[in-house]
Amino acid sequence: MYEKVVEDLRAAGCEVYEDKKLAPYTSFKTGGSADVLCLCRDGAVCKKAYGLILESGLPYFIAGKLSNTLVSDNGFRGIVLRYAGESVIKKTDGGLEAGGGVSLSALCYYAAQNNLGGAEFLASVPGTLGGEVTGNAGCFGSETKDLITEVKGMKNGQPFCLSAAESEFSYRNSAFKNTDCLILSVKLKLKERAKEISLSLIRDIFKQRRETQPQEASAGSIFRRDGDIIPAKLIDDCGLKGLLVGGAQVSRKHAGFIVNTGCANSKDIYYLISDVRERVRALTGILLKEEINYLGEFRS
Repeated sequence: MYEKVVEDLRAAGCEVYEDKKLAPYTSFKTGGSADVLCLCRDGAVCKKAYGLILESGLPYFIAGKLSNTLVSDNGFRGIVLRYAGESVIKKTDGGLEAGGGVSLSALCYYAAQNNLGGAEFLASVPGTLGGEVTGNAGCFGSETKDLITEVKGMKNGQPFCLSAAESEFSYRNSAFKNTDCLILSVKLKLKERAKEISLSLIRDIFKQRRETQPQEASAGSIFRRDGDIIPAKLIDDCGLKGLLVGGAQVSRKHAGFIVNTGCANSKDIYYLISDVRERVRALTGILLKEEINYLGEFRS
């Protein structure tokens, strides 16, 4: 079933694997195999791969670094197109333009080296620019949408170019989320800032993360804020810090995180998320909403 598309993807310049374990590519370090894993580090090659996958008619999933995704232990029956490792970043009149597969840390350090500031808050987020735009990632009081001027990519095989207003950004959401969008490049507006100041801000952000957030394998915040509802506080107030299911645990350092203690599988994490959600609802009447994505089959 996959023979032709695998051959075509390799001919297009992609790195392609069949029956490939996804766990090493995820931030949770769990999950089964994809029927096909297609790795792209170049925007032009990724665009070709996307077209070939659409033509095949086979199930697919577009991913960045899978840093905010829980992959089923049963894996994914289809093609995972992973766009990460892009290195194209260039200065523009108002800031930067970068490929969707660029890592956020690379983007922030490039900006700092070119005396541009405003993106430092993203330096320690372990994702790609395309992924963070899709989920409108944010931390320390700032969101990705605050930096965006233009997003280019492909949807349903057709190119698009959208302004920030047209991208429909909202809290942890955008017009690109839960669609088959492939984000190829993003323009960001930044401000002039001395390199030394930006690098100092980046160091402070990494220090704050180390001090306040767990260092074990995790996918960041599991539940998203909803108005005045702060999930970590609710979970903590319900006495759920340290709660264990198999090798998955509610972090003792930050209740908004679930960590892999070293022996968790995706089933452990999935059931712990469900358990936390139900316990909080039983004690407070509030139903928490997940911030992470799920790939593959999960059963309640």
